[in-house]
Amino acid sequence: MLSNIRFVVGSGQSVAIVGASGSCRSTLLNIIAGLIPSDAGQVLVSGREQRPDRPHAPMSYMFQNDRLLPWRSAAANVRFGIETLGLPRTEQDSRVRAMLDLMGLAEFADAFPHELSGGMRSRVALARSLAPEPQTLLVDRPFSKLDPSIGSQMQARLSALPPNAR
Repeated sequence: MLSNIRFVVGSGQSVAIVGASGSCRSTLLNIIAGLIPSDAGQVLVSGREQRPDRPHAPMSYMFQNDRLLPWRSAAANVRFGIETLGLPRTEQDSRVRAMLDLMGLAEFADAFPHELSGGMRSRVALARSLAPEPQTLLVDRPFSKLDPSIGSQMQARLSALPPNAR
């Protein structure tokens, strides 16, 4: 159960929500993303209220599970995050390549999810979340399926991104 939660995140800041298993971290992220309503109060993102019945602020959300589309290659799964932005195909291609390269997966662009390890799938999901260059990025345990060394590398890469790219 969530109650009496209040915090402000400034532009370019990173915040971690920490708690034991079952402490409703995912529920809180779902409310912030506007996927489910809160029972009381409100969530403001860039001064606008987030609610399931209103358009969302420019944000990406990487869930605990990678939720990759099994019929799409790694590159096509990353592209899925930007297909509706109206970008020219060349810009889409450039972003997909850049994100796969950032995640160390350039050589697996044509691989399908069933051909990737769990950690690789998580990195594709993170690349998909970063490709739209969202103002807000929500991640729910993004490195939990990665080996500790790869997780540390991904954490460092994510932290090194400019604030508008993470």
